Amino acid sequence: MGDLYPVSVTILDVARRAGVGIGTVSRVLNGGYHVRPATREKVETAIHDLGYHPNTHARNLKRHTVTTVGFFFNSGHRRLSDPFFSTLMAGMNDAASDHSYDLLVASCRQSAAELAALERLTQSNRVSGVILTDTRVDDPRIALLQQLAFPFVVFGRINGHAKAPSVDVDGKCGIEQAMAHLFERGHRRIGFIGLPHELTCAQDRLAGYYAAHTSAGYAIDERYVVPGGVTEAEGVHAASQLLQLPNRPTAIVACSDVIAFGVMQVIQQAGLQVGKDISVVGFDDIPMAAYTHPPLTTVRQPIYDIGVQLVNMLIEHTANRNTNAVSRLIEPELVIRESVGFYS
Repeated sequence: MGDLYPVSVTILDVARRAGVGIGTVSRVLNGGYHVRPATREKVETAIHDLGYHPNTHARNLKRHTVTTVGFFFNSGHRRLSDPFFSTLMAGMNDAASDHSYDLLVASCRQSAAELAALERLTQSNRVSGVILTDTRVDDPRIALLQQLAFPFVVFGRINGHAKAPSVDVDGKCGIEQAMAHLFERGHRRIGFIGLPHELTCAQDRLAGYYAAHTSAGYAIDERYVVPGGVTEAEGVHAASQLLQLPNRPTAIVACSDVIAFGVMQVIQQAGLQVGKDISVVGFDDIPMAAYTHPPLTTVRQPIYDIGVQLVNMLIEHTANRNTNAVSRLIEPELVIRESVGFYS
């Protein structure tokens, strides 16, 4: 599913041109009286110069009559074919159907065009609210939706002063569980393959790796911490780096099951056995994790249930316009299978 909306001038472009906030532009467009004449003139000039045409049809319709929720994500980071997304969207779709709603999936491949694509989605009158995932540090999408006063919920952690309804899994706790299991089985040289550093969940999971070492009283060797990504190929690349170390790790913790699959591939191609020569732990517990060879030990987050919660939370938020942002933090569960062995 590619970009759903063509590139055009947006309200954000007008705000930047006039040197004002998005809320001020919105008030001018809607005939608000609480705008100083000089400011109104700057906004109107910017609208004229840029040739901005607001979606008047969307603005004149009541949002609560729209029975579609939008799931917006950056396809340059992750693909819909990612098993994690497939499970998440299954939960979203079932929950939406239970409420007689539809689910619209909108994507943008390039980060530079992300805000414009998101704004067009909010102005299209196609969705009553938006679900965001893969939250980033100081996420500009959250700031934009708050400025537009458009209903949204978030799967992930929200940092800073921003507030919005959200659901997240305690990634720090999950990695600490994985590390404790490895320590109990005698592992000390433990590699860590992270997610893209700009994601808030990446920071939480890395914090769990450090905290586990500190709690156990073990020193941290930064050579065993390598950047990862979100694809199996990126897991292959990261694992190859770890196996080239003079003292290769006896275990590797990957921040997603997909990355872990790449790690297992590298280990096996090197003529080594997963669970015997090098242990592997993943994160997510996507369905196929139980069917790898050997079955993958992983940190389970209830992906399908999270999709259900996000839609239920968004529909409630759009109906009641709750002023109090509810945040739910879910504790994950370590699922022990055969990819972790003992080391002595």
